[in-house]
Amino acid sequence: MSAAALLAHVTDLVAVVDARGEIIAVSQSVSSRLGHRPEQLVGAPVSRLFVADHAEVPAEVLDRVFLEPGAHGPIQLLAVAADGHVRRVEATIDNHLEGIVDLTGNASSGAVVVTAVDLTERQMVDASLAEQRSLLESIARGANLGDIALGLVERLERWIPDAAALVLVPGPDGSLSAVASAGVPEGFAAAIDRSGPDSPILAALAGRPDEVSMASPRDARWFPVRAACRSAGIEALWVRPLRPPDGDEPIGAVLVVRSDLRAPTELELDLLEQSAHLAAISIERETALAALQHAAVHDELTGLPNRTLLLDRIGQALARASRTQQKVGVLFVDLDRFKHINDTLGHATGDAVLRAVAERLQGVLRSGDTVGRLGGDEFLMVCTEIDGDADALAVGQRVADALVEPVRCGGASLRIRASIGVAVADDGADEPENVIRDADHAMYRAKDRGRDGVVLFERADHLWVLTRVDIEQALHGA
Repeated sequence: MSAAALLAHVTDLVAVVDARGEIIAVSQSVSSRLGHRPEQLVGAPVSRLFVADHAEVPAEVLDRVFLEPGAHGPIQLLAVAADGHVRRVEATIDNHLEGIVDLTGNASSGAVVVTAVDLTERQMVDASLAEQRSLLESIARGANLGDIALGLVERLERWIPDAAALVLVPGPDGSLSAVASAGVPEGFAAAIDRSGPDSPILAALAGRPDEVSMASPRDARWFPVRAACRSAGIEALWVRPLRPPDGDEPIGAVLVVRSDLRAPTELELDLLEQSAHLAAISIERETALAALQHAAVHDELTGLPNRTLLLDRIGQALARASRTQQKVGVLFVDLDRFKHINDTLGHATGDAVLRAVAERLQGVLRSGDTVGRLGGDEFLMVCTEIDGDADALAVGQRVADALVEPVRCGGASLRIRASIGVAVADDGADEPENVIRDADHAMYRAKDRGRDGVVLFERADHLWVLTRVDIEQALHGA
C-alpha cells in the first residue's frame, strides 16, 4: 500500500513535515476530525495544525524533538481545528531528516512524521462508558425520567464541542415538551414547549430514520421553531428520534442544537446513539411503571378507579369536608338481576354491559366527583362538596335516569336497572370503609323495596341489615 493510501485510511491524526517545518501531507482524519481541507494545509507551517501545550511541554523540548533524529514521545500537544478550537492530543514524533525518501514518495532530505491520538476522544470514550454504566444503574434503581434525561443532555454538552442538547417527550395530551435541556437557548426551548399535539414537529420526527440525522430549521416541517432558531443563531439540528421496540410512532427525540453546519463525528454519533438508547430505556421503564401503578388502582375491565383508589378519594373528600363545612355523598350502585344477563347471554355480553354502564355513570359526574367499580356489578360514586341529603339523592336519581335507555349489545336491547344506596357524611373522623358500608346497607334497603330505586341511609338500616344477617344464619343452621 502506498504512503498516500496509508494516509487516506489511518484513523490517527498524521502530518508529514519537511525540513523547513512546512506540512507536506496530512491524513484524511485531519479533515474529518478537525475540519481542515488538506490542500489548504500543504505548504503551511506545522504550527497551523499542532502547537505546544506549554503547561505540559516546554518550547525547548518541542524544538529538540523536532530537530533531533529518531523517535520521540509520546508528548502532549494541542491540535488546532479549522474553526480555531483546540484538542488535547498525545503525539509521537519520528524525525527522518537524514536523507531518506519521504512518505509522499518524493526523493528529499527526509521528513518528520507527527502521529497524534486525540486525548479528548479517548477521554470521551472512557468517561462515556463510565457514565453509561452509572445511568443504567440509576435507571435500574428507579430514577425518574427527568433525572436520567438531565444526565444525558449534560453528558452531550460536556463531550460535544459547542453543543447544546435536549430530550423531548410527548406529554399526556400529545404535545412535545423538553423533559431536560442543557445550554439550549431559552427561546428555542420555549418554542418546542409551545408545540401542541397537532404540531408538525411530531410529523417531522415521525418521518426521520432510527439514526442520527441533520435537520435544517429551513425545512418546512420545522416551521414552528424556525423563528426561534433564527433569533438564537441555530443553523442545524442533530436529530435522533426515539421509538419503542414494537412501534413506529416516536416516543420522543434527542436533539443537539448547532450554531454551525458541522456534521457529527463517528464518536459523536456513537455518543448520540448511546444517549438515545438510554433515553428510550428510561421512557419504556417509566411507561411500564406508570401502567403498573395505574393497574394497581384501576379496574381492568372498565378503566375506572378500583376499591383502593375509591377509599383514598373518600378519605380525601372527608378531610376537605371537615375544613369546608360541606358534606360528602357516597352512592352504592348495584345492577339489578345482572347475574341473569351473564347466565343467559354470556360473560362477554355482561362485560359489554358493565363497560356501557361505566360510561353512563361517568356522564353523570360533576367536576371533582369520582366513579369507580368495586367488582362484579357494583359501582361506587363519590360526590364532594354537597350541601346535604337532597343533593346526594338528586345525584342518585340522575344515575337512575342515565340507565333508563336500553343498552345495545350484539343486536340485543337490554333494559338495565339499579338499586342505589346513598350515604352522606361530613365528619373527617369517619372511616371511608364505614361510609361505603352505610351506602351498601342503603342499597340493600332499595333491593328489599323492590329494586330499581334510590334509598338514603338511615341509622336504622344498620340494625336492619344485622337482623337480616342473623335470620339468614339461623335459617342456614336450622
